[in-house]
Order: sequence, then structure tokens, then C-alpha cells
Amino acid sequence: MAGLAAGNKVIIRRRFCVTAAMPGKKPFVRAPRDEYYLRIAYDVAARSTCLRRQIGAVIVTGDVIVSTGYNGNPRGMLHCDLIGCIRDELNIPSGERMEICTGVHAEMNALVFAGPAARGGALYCTIVPCNTCAKMIVNAGVKRVVYSEGYPDVMGFETLKQCGVQVDRIASKKGKAATKPEHRKEELNPRLLRDIRRMKEELREKFAAASALELKSAEIVRRKKTRGG
Repeated sequence: MAGLAAGNKVIIRRRFCVTAAMPGKKPFVRAPRDEYYLRIAYDVAARSTCLRRQIGAVIVTGDVIVSTGYNGNPRGMLHCDLIGCIRDELNIPSGERMEICTGVHAEMNALVFAGPAARGGALYCTIVPCNTCAKMIVNAGVKRVVYSEGYPDVMGFETLKQCGVQVDRIASKKGKAATKPEHRKEELNPRLLRDIRRMKEELREKFAAASALELKSAEIVRRKKTRGG
């Protein structure tokens, strides 16, 4: 290859590039593209202020990064490390009752920032997308999803497969985001505190109403089975 000093040779095997080093130097192996982009997704995740799980996403089109995103509250809203996590307060398990959450998912943010540039590209995410994100990924025209870690809700994975999106899982050497944000204790404006309490109370009421509806539906199903028996 042009530009290489005499005695060097480059061996291309699939997506790996093994370069024989100059005399006295050790050869090196370039990281595959998928691992490269996943590592970047983990770096992006470090920006998240979610108290439960930091998640990062990267959208690549034509081998060019067009956007990144991490999970966190919408613009203009205080971060969860300041106001606390309503899901923790209500003991909602991961992957359930996604509507009871103030945060925006990493994949959603990446898609919003990418706009039309996401079409035909690939989305790299530290975890497999939830079902809501999966539907947005499909309609955005993303052709491939690469993720590293699992998620309790497997419906998103199934949606992607059913809609013809290529899904690949790759174990990243980067590992999980290094730091998890802690709940900051700072003096907040009294008006902001009232707004936060009101928002959380509305979410609690919504959660209670939905839970009551689920119990009622389960009771109706149980009675029907009893009568049928």
C-alpha cells in the first residue's frame, strides 16, 4: 500500500486490519467498526443523569456518525439527580410501565437529532431498544441495530425483527458506563419544588389508576375462567 515504509505489510481479513510493525515495534490490531461505534456509545452514556441506568446511542449513516443521544429528562426540566427518580419511589421494575417516567430514551434523542439522516443507517446502543424506541427506529428508516446489553422488555427486539431490521448483539470490551450519577442534594427554588411535587403526584395518580385497572381486568379474566370451568 502506498505510503508504507519498506518492509511493512498490511493483511486485511474481513473487517480486521493487522499491521506488521516497523522493526522493534509490536504489531497491532485495529478495532472492528461495530466495536468502535459501540465504545463511542458507552462514552456517550456517561453524559446521562439517569439514576437507574446510563444508556448511550449512536447513529451511523455511510460510515459517518450523524447523531448521538443519551437518556435523561427533556430540555428545560431538572435532571433526575436533582429531583429524584419517580420509578424508584414507586418501586417500578425495569422494563415495566414506561409511561411512568420523566426521561427521554437515548435512542429517541439520537433519532430526533439525526432527523432524515438516520434513514438507511445503523443505530448502535448500549442496550437493546424498548418497544417504543423500536417502533421509532423502524419508522425512521434505520436498517440495522447493534447493541451490547440486554433489557427486561424483549418486545422491542421482536418488533425490530418482524419489521425487517437487522439486529446484532456484540459484547463490547468497553463495558458499562464507568460512573453512575448520585442524587444531588441542592437548595432548589420553592416554586420549582412545588412544580416537581405536582408532577410526581400526577404520575403517582396515573400509576395508581393503571394498576387498579390491571387488577380489575385480571379479576374479570379470573371470573370468566371460573365460570367456564
